[in-house]
Amino acid sequence: MSSYTKTRSDGCTVTGTLVDNKVNGTVTVAYPNGVIKSVEYYDMNIPIGVHEFWDDQGNLQHTITYNDEGQVIEQDGHPVDPTR
Repeated sequence: MSSYTKTRSDGCTVTGTLVDNKVNGTVTVAYPNGVIKSVEYYDMNIPIGVHEFWDDQGNLQHTITYNDEGQVIEQDGHPVDPTR
C-alpha cells in the first residue's frame, strides 16, 4: 500500500492510497484554495459508497451512491436503475 498526492492540471490536489497500482480507500480532491472538492471511496479501482462533491466555496453540490459492484444506484438522493 502506498499513499499518493498529485496536483492536476486544473490546480486541484488529489490524495489517496494505491494497492497493487489500484485506487483503494478514500480519495480526496481539494481545490487550489484548499476547500474540499470531492470525497470518494474505492475498492481496488471500483467506486463504492457515497461520493460527495462541493463547489469552491464548500457548498455541497451533489452526491452519487455506488453499490459494491461500482454501479450508480442513486444521484442526489434519487434512485437510479443500475442496469441503465
